[in-house]
Amino acid sequence: MVTRTCDLRRFYLRPDPVVNQIVRYCLFRAAAKYGVLLHAVIFQSNHFHLIVTDTTGRLDLFMAWLNRCIANCLLEYFREQYPDRYAETIWCDESYNDLLLTNHAAIQDKLRYTVLNCVKDGLVAKYKQWPGVLHGPTDWLQPPMEVSRPEYFFDQTDEEHAVASGRFVPPPQFGNRPLPGLVEDFCQQLNTRQLELVTEARAAAQGFLGVKKILATDPFDAPNNIRPKGQRNPAVAAGGDREAYKNAVDAVRQYRRQYREAWQSYRRGLEATFPGGTLLMRHRHRQPCEPLDCWWCVLARCPAAMPPPIPG
Repeated sequence: MVTRTCDLRRFYLRPDPVVNQIVRYCLFRAAAKYGVLLHAVIFQSNHFHLIVTDTTGRLDLFMAWLNRCIANCLLEYFREQYPDRYAETIWCDESYNDLLLTNHAAIQDKLRYTVLNCVKDGLVAKYKQWPGVLHGPTDWLQPPMEVSRPEYFFDQTDEEHAVASGRFVPPPQFGNRPLPGLVEDFCQQLNTRQLELVTEARAAAQGFLGVKKILATDPFDAPNNIRPKGQRNPAVAAGGDREAYKNAVDAVRQYRRQYREAWQSYRRGLEATFPGGTLLMRHRHRQPCEPLDCWWCVLARCPAAMPPPIPG
């Protein structure tokens, strides 16, 4: 699960037809370019969540290309639409957050979280009302989508990329489940959780912003509440399985310790072999890396294992 936030939490991703076109085009181009499978996605007004599978170990390059192209398109679009306003950058200074989902329960939980994020945040009462880019399990049954190239940033004479095509698929770990039944199970879970979120909001006397106000939002505005600080920023999720979570956390700590040792050797000009899973040093600086040991990851140990039934 990948998350990225806009600069100063501004609503630069506020949905409209052009923004939606830019996002989908860049997303489909990036996924095809770097071999990333798309499972679920939501682009809210000031951040996005992606549930993806990185099949080639190039998630960092995928995110760099995606963020750069969206940003360049949006900056040109805003300069045209708001000539008296100024935006220097689209994304916050921090890098994207990459949350590794280690088991089926984690995938199920974050799929629901992603699709229902617009409900959880008090924007719309039904996730299907979200006017921006939102795709999830129901799209797994659909054929590939095609999106025309936006009029901004990209070379308009490039005939090969005049249209981008992409589709959303179930995570590979659910491949043994019949697709219609799998989608139906997830939809039931989404509807159940959506009802819970709406009930909780009404009990707290909290309403929903609604589509009209969302579309009327000034993209240069930002939430007036203070963003919480000091909260945990986890690297792994295990869907409530304590043993799986502990194993994953221990593995991450071991990786970081080995990386620090290799980095210190590299800086001193010594030979250094980085731990498996290293991306930047392998791609940019061609440093050797050890094989990736995923003994702690349930999905990596048995990627085709039949997932447990989704609880009713």
